[in-house]
Amino acid sequence: MRKLFKKFVAAAMAASMLFSAAACGKSEGGSADSDTIKLGLVADMSGTSANTQTLNSVTLAVNEINESGGLLGKQIEIVSVDSQSDTARYQEMGKKLIQEDQVDVLFTAGTSACREAIRPVAEENEMLYFYCNSYEGGVASRYMFLAGPVPEQTVDPLISYASENVGKKIYCLVADYNYGRVMVEWLKQKAGDYGAEVVGEEYVPQTVSDFSSSIAKIEQSDADAVFIAMVGSNMASFFDQWANAGIEDKTLMSLSNFCQYYEHKKLDPPSLEGSLTAAAYMEEFDTDASKEFVEKYRAMAPDEPYITSNCAIAYNAVYIWANAVELAGTTDTEAVIDALETQDISFDGPGGKVTVEGRTHHLYTDISVVRIDENHNAQIVETYTSVEPSYLLDMGIDLSKEDPQTQYTPLDD
Repeated sequence: MRKLFKKFVAAAMAASMLFSAAACGKSEGGSADSDTIKLGLVADMSGTSANTQTLNSVTLAVNEINESGGLLGKQIEIVSVDSQSDTARYQEMGKKLIQEDQVDVLFTAGTSACREAIRPVAEENEMLYFYCNSYEGGVASRYMFLAGPVPEQTVDPLISYASENVGKKIYCLVADYNYGRVMVEWLKQKAGDYGAEVVGEEYVPQTVSDFSSSIAKIEQSDADAVFIAMVGSNMASFFDQWANAGIEDKTLMSLSNFCQYYEHKKLDPPSLEGSLTAAAYMEEFDTDASKEFVEKYRAMAPDEPYITSNCAIAYNAVYIWANAVELAGTTDTEAVIDALETQDISFDGPGGKVTVEGRTHHLYTDISVVRIDENHNAQIVETYTSVEPSYLLDMGIDLSKEDPQTQYTPLDD
């Protein structure tokens, strides 16, 4: 009787686990009983970071896949929600997509603060989650895949070029949140490799729109270059104020503001001439793949003012996920993650080939150092191919064997 009771309890527990998995959309084969595969998207369609680029890029990729026969013989359905540029709402909308809409995969862009708000939701619900933005690096989580470039891929080439062609003294003016603070630490770390140094640092709340005192400090400093990381509509006013100040002996550098927020297209030339960035993609890239992407994107969204790096990142991410689903033969989360970790998943995107680094869930990607010319066009001055996302690898992280569900940064060293 004791053995029979144990068998009964085990069977009941197994049935309960199966029921819970099905209730969360985690049954074998994902949405096996549905006519569609659901892609959940949390996007800032309104608020201070409002844009349509992530939704447009995801839609473009999904439409192409659907028109080619779909995924596993099914059509992909996008279930999108507006996060309203609100960090707390990312959590709320993530839970809705996972628990109510029962999506098969979750996509977001947004700021790093928003990513870190929604990441525990994905982890707790064991939901596959793609973050479609460049960021400060270091996230290590089994359920998360980071589709954008990270500092070890971008900071090094940017500092290398700037130290040789601009100067070795850098002033940092950044938004006061995890992205800005961590990026300054990366700059300090990489600067030493090229005999450069950070000579000033200032962390500004994202609500600030008056930068007169900051610009005065920069003008009085002995910096050759100014590293900028501004986020949202309030902070974008920095660039108008910088242009009006007429400072000519200091070069702006950014890893987000030109390739993501296209300030060089918002201001009249030549006010930002000489500014530098390092990017995985910008609309001006003169390749067949880029031209084809621009043509397709503008056919779908003709009013888009500029096709940013995030457009390419989100577009790539959809294809990376779809390729993994095809390899796995199912939308089951664990099976798709196993496929992504095989090192066999890649995609030839608008900015070049991207390949999943299966141990760390980041991407090998091409990176170009870009200079803004006198007409405010983005001119590539140097390109590095298949740059390794090395930070977590150097730490010995292998997410197929462990799941720390944390973010490592130089601040922890």
